[in-house]
Amino acid sequence: MINYLFITFFVILADQFSKFYIKSSFQENITTNILGSFLRFNYINNPGIVFGIQVDSIFYYIVILLSLLIIIYISFLMKGMIHQNSNNSFGLISLALILGGAIGNIIDRLFVVFRLFDYSGVVDFISIGFGEYYRFPYIFNIADASVTIGILVFIYYNYTQGRKLNNARAEEI
Repeated sequence: MINYLFITFFVILADQFSKFYIKSSFQENITTNILGSFLRFNYINNPGIVFGIQVDSIFYYIVILLSLLIIIYISFLMKGMIHQNSNNSFGLISLALILGGAIGNIIDRLFVVFRLFDYSGVVDFISIGFGEYYRFPYIFNIADASVTIGILVFIYYNYTQGRKLNNARAEEI
């Protein structure tokens, strides 16, 4: 379990360090090319939830509560998978990535709620695309990327586990 918690801890540290660096070194809404025009940093404060969806204050608190419940659920799910002692590294890595990203973003939301460190929203700054021809429509952060990658890996893990289970059942018949 320690190996997977290291992944979670690394994601949280990378996310929070990058947000601190961006907040202290970049001006809001100024685009800086990092890898040509493919990767750009454009610092924004996202006062809403995913994809910048604006919500009123009570819903913001509900999102925080649901996020905390999801973090607890993922932690128990990881613990259960570890106790199974089966080959489920992909599943555990995916959950560790999701957990790290969820914690990284909830830290920002708590900074907003408690008005700490001059936060007015989740710090987003990563913009990807191909020049001006196509830009991904949302600016995101390391925590968002970690959750997205974790979900994709988890889908792949579940797909492969399902195929293995179906093949084992077919061999029994």
